[in-house]
Amino acid sequence: MLIGMQIYIREGVVCHLNRSVGMVIVFLMLSLGFSGKVLAQDGLGEDYLQSNEQGYKLNVELEYLAPVDDDREIETTTLNILYSKANPRYEHVAFYYGASLSYATGYIIRKDKKFDNSAFGIGPILLVRYKPFEGDKFSFFIDASGALLIYNERFPAGGDYYNFAWRVGPTLSYQINERTSLSLSYRLLHISNGQHARNPAYNANGISLGITWSF
Repeated sequence: MLIGMQIYIREGVVCHLNRSVGMVIVFLMLSLGFSGKVLAQDGLGEDYLQSNEQGYKLNVELEYLAPVDDDREIETTTLNILYSKANPRYEHVAFYYGASLSYATGYIIRKDKKFDNSAFGIGPILLVRYKPFEGDKFSFFIDASGALLIYNERFPAGGDYYNFAWRVGPTLSYQINERTSLSLSYRLLHISNGQHARNPAYNANGISLGITWSF
């Protein structure tokens, strides 16, 4: 049985552990189990790699982000499901499209008052990946993404039912086999609805664990 732990990242430093990491551990174990089945398959080789250059990639990411500002104590757990099709015209850039599902909880402080809130959000996401280095096993990427999230509650408190979620950060990827890779990312997040009067925006940072299948 997995024991939930709490990880709390503020200004890039791990402060304490959170249950969201328990979800991350489950996710990694399931990912490695799936990858083990793929590893058992033989005979893919160079021909597969060459044919797969024009194929699709399915990327699943689970991230945990913690607040940066003291008056925005909001923790965010997000699942991103993305796909991409290889394009030979863009050797060092990839575009991923998909859906983002987010759960955020905590409180904000406005005018010396504390407002508790939590909300679920879902919406489309676009990720642009710059690939300065791709090796046989390890690769390094720089990611930037934007998502439009629709929430079941006004979020954060005093805000609206929608937000734009902007993320940026580096990613380190490890190629398990010809079809599967694991990734670890650091993410900076900015949440804002773009309004002036009703826009309790907040910033967060944290980690993201991902798995990518090529087919």
